[in-house]
Amino acid sequence: MVVSPLYFKKKGVLLRALNAAVFLSAFVILFFEPHLAFAKSATSLGDVFCSVVNNMGPLINFFDMLAYTGGVFVCATGIHSLARHAEAPGQTPLPQGIYRLVGGACLLSLPSAASMVIETLFTDPGSNGLTACTAANVAAGAASATLDVMMTNFVNNIQGPLIDLLSVICEVLGVYLTYQGLLKSSRYGTDPRANSPTTIISSLTFGAIFMVIGQSLDTIMLSVFGDSSIHTFSSLTWTSLSSMGGDTTQFQNAIKAALTFFQLVGFISFVRGFNVLRNAVEGKGQATVGQGLTHIIGGVLAINIYYFMQIMDQTFGTNFVT
Repeated sequence: MVVSPLYFKKKGVLLRALNAAVFLSAFVILFFEPHLAFAKSATSLGDVFCSVVNNMGPLINFFDMLAYTGGVFVCATGIHSLARHAEAPGQTPLPQGIYRLVGGACLLSLPSAASMVIETLFTDPGSNGLTACTAANVAAGAASATLDVMMTNFVNNIQGPLIDLLSVICEVLGVYLTYQGLLKSSRYGTDPRANSPTTIISSLTFGAIFMVIGQSLDTIMLSVFGDSSIHTFSSLTWTSLSSMGGDTTQFQNAIKAALTFFQLVGFISFVRGFNVLRNAVEGKGQATVGQGLTHIIGGVLAINIYYFMQIMDQTFGTNFVT
């Protein structure tokens, strides 16, 4: 007995097999095909983060290739649906073939489709892209290294690589969500409930947000502070401590290291907020819009903690930080 491919389609076996193949291929590319051009022995935690960042680049090309392959397949099924509609209009609706042709065309031009969504959300998106990931060199410490020096070395070593790692993860996630949104749009005519306009628009919108996470951060920063720049101080002056006399350098260095680590936590919260917001929009789990906005706004305040501290200091007139 010959089993029709429609049987597998109805049972979802083929779709699950394709998803498993996609994630397995991505896993192999990430961990088992390291780039020799970026090969470097890790000497610190920051180097470990950079190694992962440098080896995640091909994942974007992998999703591009997947989109091109899927686009050809979806266009072929769209043409087949139009042919079936011409033979039996009552059995195969005309929109089904049209949706597949449009979705397949967008998959074939994934970069252009992604750029269109990005430019729709951000009228003038800034320049994006990661520079070479490098970890700050940490000098060999002496046995008498103080705690503030250890904290400063740790934060300085992981700050840049961790931000690069989160940024490239967001970029890969954005490409995947855009691919998923275009694929859902091509299947809208087949199963409108499983591929609803809400999930399609959500995937495309949040995919664009994740692909340009830096521009997204600038937009929220501008909305909250009226300034998109992240304020930093070369040195913090604790007015109340300085008036007491004595050397507070070690204390100030420790506080600066702690606040810098707080900024990293804020960036993680900012990224997580958009993911929570996406789940809330699509009705997944118990996520709510309020939870997502709390993570996003709280993350922005943490990222710009220096400026936020200065604002609060001036608001209450404590004159604690200058």
